[in-house]
Amino acid sequence: MSHSVLVLFAFVCLMSTATASLSPLSQTIESCETLLYPDLTHCFDYIGYLGKGTRMHEHPSSSCCSVLRDAWKVDPECVNFNVLDGFIRVRYWDFDRDTTRLDHLSSTCGIGSLKSNPRKFVFLT
Repeated sequence: MSHSVLVLFAFVCLMSTATASLSPLSQTIESCETLLYPDLTHCFDYIGYLGKGTRMHEHPSSSCCSVLRDAWKVDPECVNFNVLDGFIRVRYWDFDRDTTRLDHLSSTCGIGSLKSNPRKFVFLT
């Protein structure tokens, strides 16, 4: 009986440790939140679908690029596609975004490049 209780206790401890730790992507999203929230919304008129018949802006606004540039100066990972996409999914879950434009947002704003800021994380759905 005491052996099965010990095994059960070990299993519970293992499961609580596994669920308490965040993935590297989640940790990065969390650490970038203060740099991106709520100012990333300045980019929504470029990366978002605004509804039927409404065109998105052809270029990101200067305030959008400023948000990204400031975040990049603190932590270049914050402007990584997967971090930005994950952040939008977490904070603005119902926002309909153009992932192609989101993927090119940093380079469109003249920030880094895919070589200097590679996609480090994979976001699994």
